[in-house]
Amino acid sequence: MQFLSQEAFQRARSFVMDQGQRLDQRLWAFHFESGARGDVLAALATYQNEDGGFCKIEPDIQTEASSALAT
Repeated sequence: MQFLSQEAFQRARSFVMDQGQRLDQRLWAFHFESGARGDVLAALATYQNEDGGFCKIEPDIQTEASSALAT
């Protein structure tokens, strides 16, 4: 198995923190920096509609309506 160098890891982190959505940033923190699960859930909740479905998680999906693809 290959691993990223520390430099490559830091470049990846910088990219996610500079360019990623809040959910991406919270997922990074959770997986690599002992981030809180609640922070991920709070970021995810901003995409959830009243019907329980999700929208706009991916930039290519711009509908406000819940969709199977986003959910």
